[in-house]
Amino acid sequence: MTVLRLIHIVAGGFWAGAVMLTGWFITPSAREAGPGAGPFMQALLKRRLPTIMIGTGVVTVTAGLWLWTVRQPAMDRWQGQALATGAVAAVIALIIGIGWQRPTANKVQALGAQIAATGAPPTPEQGAEMSRLQATMARYASILAYLLTVALAGMALGGS
Repeated sequence: MTVLRLIHIVAGGFWAGAVMLTGWFITPSAREAGPGAGPFMQALLKRRLPTIMIGTGVVTVTAGLWLWTVRQPAMDRWQGQALATGAVAAVIALIIGIGWQRPTANKVQALGAQIAATGAPPTPEQGAEMSRLQATMARYASILAYLLTVALAGMALGGS
């Protein structure tokens, strides 16, 4: 159980930290930088950042649910309620990450590759679509960062 808890905590810390960094700093900075940030964001996507973050989220949630079944925390205690709140926040974050954030990242990557392949600046339509997709990514990233803050707090307050 100690190894499982270690995996859960380390993976959860990485997942939350990566999402917070991306959601609160990288994505807003890239949007502010405008089209010049495109190559940087494409490089992040090539390094499979979204895939790694989702994979880490799956490991975190799976290990957490396994720990939950082993430990069966008392829900009448505030620590159990803190764990439950954190668990729910993490599961919701994982669902948003897999169901909405990842497909949007795929669209950004595909459009960026399409624009890069032409060797020309994006057309007005491509620019508008990229802007829309980036705004969507920024919104999801911020929501995920807040959810994982709640998850970390629940883990910290409920863990013993």
